[in-house]
Amino acid sequence: MRSTLKGRRVLAAVVLIAAGACAVFWADRHRRGSARCGIEAYREIIWRHARQKALPTELVESVILAESSGNPTAVSHKNARGLMQITPITVREVRRRTGMPKGDLFDPEYNIDVGTCYLRLLMDRFDGKFRLVVAAYHMGPTRLAKLRRAHPDLPARRLIARHAPRSTVKYCQAVLGKR
Repeated sequence: MRSTLKGRRVLAAVVLIAAGACAVFWADRHRRGSARCGIEAYREIIWRHARQKALPTELVESVILAESSGNPTAVSHKNARGLMQITPITVREVRRRTGMPKGDLFDPEYNIDVGTCYLRLLMDRFDGKFRLVVAAYHMGPTRLAKLRRAHPDLPARRLIARHAPRSTVKYCQAVLGKR
């Protein structure tokens, strides 16, 4: 009788653990699915601005998912705002270089316009090398340029893997996948 009771407790514990694992899996899948659905509402804006700036739409979508999970009202601890998590310094730089007017970074249209302008500026500065562009978007172009000067012989992938902050390495993997 005791072994049967003990067996039932073990079985109940296994069932609870399995149910918890399933709940976590489905919650994570739902969260990722919700983020994808969240950017669906902005797909036309993303496509238009990516095309205007000669950027791959997939790159812009991946940056948005990595930055805000498609939340247009997201604010970071560094005061980065909106879908593409634009900082005050970044918007000033983009406005200075492009003549873009002031706008609301919580407005998806304006945020994606600023973010894609910034990506285009980074593409031009880093010779269209996606890994360098994405790393610069995350850690800042000045810091990345210093790394490149310190290690001029390293290809982009090795430079980022060996010398960028761990958070930037993970960010590049999130945005670019295995590329």
